[in-house]
Amino acid sequence: MIDIIRTTVVAGALAVAGLGVVAPAAAQGPTLGEILFPTDFRDGVSAVQLALGGRMDEGGYPRVGQSVLEIREAQAIVQGDPDLLAALDRRRIAINNVVAVHTALNGGRIVYHR
Repeated sequence: MIDIIRTTVVAGALAVAGLGVVAPAAAQGPTLGEILFPTDFRDGVSAVQLALGGRMDEGGYPRVGQSVLEIREAQAIVQGDPDLLAALDRRRIAINNVVAVHTALNGGRIVYHR
């Protein structure tokens, strides 16, 4: 009798999994978003790391950090904004690696760094 119940439960679980429905007990693991993006900062700051040794616009990014003046201005912006400074600290990005700071259309900040 126990074998029949066990077989029925296993068959039912496989049928539910095959339909794409997840049982509440099985939904306790990490979500796909948590696997792909392990840290969700939700602080309105996007950090874009630029590759070294190549043209900075090859990846589809705007040309940034091309002059010493632009880099110094970006680092001054970071120094003057405590929220931005804290966001970069959480991401372990040193201020001297910041090459540009732009404002996104949604009001967030885009920080380009080495």
